[in-house]
Amino acid sequence: MLRSDQLRIEITPALLALLERAAALEDKTLEEFVAQALIRAVEAAVPTNDVIFLSKEGQEVLAQSLLDPPPPNAALKKAFQHHKKLFGY
Repeated sequence: MLRSDQLRIEITPALLALLERAAALEDKTLEEFVAQALIRAVEAAVPTNDVIFLSKEGQEVLAQSLLDPPPPNAALKKAFQHHKKLFGY
């Protein structure tokens, strides 16, 4: 059985009237309309994929680092040794 919770908010009579009108225009109940509007707002606010946007300068630094990486430092060398000890390669 699906569990459902309730969300209680206080709104002005004017906003309630507007929500009821919008729900009626879409032939939905008030609850359906508000739930779907909340879902759309959440999906817009919370990215489903982690995307990093870089400035042009950041893109160039990343590309250069990938094309010509710096030599491994002590911590990376130690991590490689640990990996080789654990996995044999």
